[in-house]
Amino acid sequence: MVKDGLKTEGDMVPVNMVFLKGGTQTPNGFVMNLQPSKAEGGFDIRVPLTADLKTLEKCISEEWAPASRNMTF
Repeated sequence: MVKDGLKTEGDMVPVNMVFLKGGTQTPNGFVMNLQPSKAEGGFDIRVPLTADLKTLEKCISEEWAPASRNMTF
């Protein structure tokens, strides 16, 4: 969006995944092709001073981590 001139860098909220922890561990390692019962992800979110925090929180809770998908933040 910045490259296309639709937004400036100050309008964007950059989100970068910094870690992902999940999997089903066994004594021999991790089981492949088995969905874990729990997983965690860490994200670095840089919020510009001009961002609407209520809108950002609503976006996270409804789009990125909706309770309907058993996700929390």
